[in-house]
Amino acid sequence: MTEITALLARLVGIYFLVAGLGIVVRRKTISEFIARYRTDPVLSFMGGVMALWFGLVILALHWQWGHVLAVTISVIGLLAVLKGVALILLGNRLLVLARPFDENLHVAGIWGLVVALVGAGLTWAGFAA
Repeated sequence: MTEITALLARLVGIYFLVAGLGIVVRRKTISEFIARYRTDPVLSFMGGVMALWFGLVILALHWQWGHVLAVTISVIGLLAVLKGVALILLGNRLLVLARPFDENLHVAGIWGLVVALVGAGLTWAGFAA
């Protein structure tokens, strides 16, 4: 495993861990945010720009497929690029996929927990490397 893989695992892992816990702790706020995000095309466009940059930076620094952790980091970068492109091009039409978060706060809590667990695993793997 390369040093950049370990570094990106730490950074992405900590981000996922904090973001996931934030979703769990602030489910009501997240639901309100998604509702506002859905109605404001500027927010969805900016979210797309941020996701695109996040993914492009990861892919520019890390296009490796030899180890499970390396594959995970590269896939996260690819998914972020795809999300960014989709949000920029499709905007609010794509946000239909977020409807379960609006309608049931438990779905957001479960999703947040999954993201936090992935983040904890990435963080651990990044520091253990």
